[in-house]
Amino acid sequence: MIKRTQRNRLAAGVVLATFATATVAATTTLAGNAAGAGTAARAGDQQAAAAKGWKPAWHSEFGSPRSQWPTAWRKVEDAPLSAWGTKDRVVVSPGKSQARNLAKNVDLANGKLVITTRRLCAKVAPTSETDFSWLADSKPSVKACSGARKVPVYTSGRLQMEAAAYQASGAAVRMDFRATLPSDPATGTRQALWANNAQPYCSYDGKTVTVTNLGEVDAVEWYGNKPGASYSTTHMSCATNGAHPGRTLRREHQDPVKAGSTHTWTVIKRGNTATYLLDGKAVEEKEAKAIDSCRKAPFTVPDTASCATIMRSPWMTILQGEVFAGKYKAANRQSGPNDKAAFPVQKLKVDWVRVYTG
Repeated sequence: MIKRTQRNRLAAGVVLATFATATVAATTTLAGNAAGAGTAARAGDQQAAAAKGWKPAWHSEFGSPRSQWPTAWRKVEDAPLSAWGTKDRVVVSPGKSQARNLAKNVDLANGKLVITTRRLCAKVAPTSETDFSWLADSKPSVKACSGARKVPVYTSGRLQMEAAAYQASGAAVRMDFRATLPSDPATGTRQALWANNAQPYCSYDGKTVTVTNLGEVDAVEWYGNKPGASYSTTHMSCATNGAHPGRTLRREHQDPVKAGSTHTWTVIKRGNTATYLLDGKAVEEKEAKAIDSCRKAPFTVPDTASCATIMRSPWMTILQGEVFAGKYKAANRQSGPNDKAAFPVQKLKVDWVRVYTG
């Protein structure tokens, strides 16, 4: 993991990231910034939204007035919420996740997409991923579950851009995500804005690694256990040896952020490279290693993998909240939540998603 020293940020931050992977899920609540605050936040995006050398391809403004859009985007098709596929009532990654995605956790409010992650207290535990008999008699609770409803069940939301017309493809792609992080972090949670190339994930049966052309870029992953950092990560193909055979080859970049802060994260993919910016500045700007390049360490992909397929397949963007499975461990950012502690409602508020080609 590469860390960068703390530096001042623009009030309306921007993160740019270059290698995109996307399946998107979201949960939203009816909360949002006041209209005046939203207008002020958007006033800071003009430069990022009209990036030189990039051609606007498509965007989702999530109901904000056209008058608030940058001029460069007013003639570009605005992808409606209906274009985003909602993963409803499904645990997307069993074993790693315990969040049940509910469509009602995804909403539009004050020109923003709001993805809500919350704890429900139920009388009985779900018996399977497809069992939702517990839902009708459950109640949301910030406090630990007790009494008749003593079983905690965690819910979130996930959207992914499955419509072919709104995927990102080509040799040069830039994806901008502008969002406000939850103000009161909950342990065991993660908020993520990311994209992938819809290729299969790596697998390992204990003897042999099944190598794939997976490509993924995480513009931002923000963990409730580590709320002071924004993580941007590139994944390319599969490790076939070493300590973690079957895992993706990856590199993680870390920048300081604060809970409740607003930023623009951008992923830029050029040829076989991926690059990340935060608040208009390159992550690890003093580090040559900030550029992730296929077939250069740590991305020494197997000979059977194709950098062209990894980097140039259509990319699918994903917006989501998450609650991890497993026991709570304070030092582990991917541990499960503490069932006996408070679990504040998490609201990830997305202003817009804008995709360019170069």
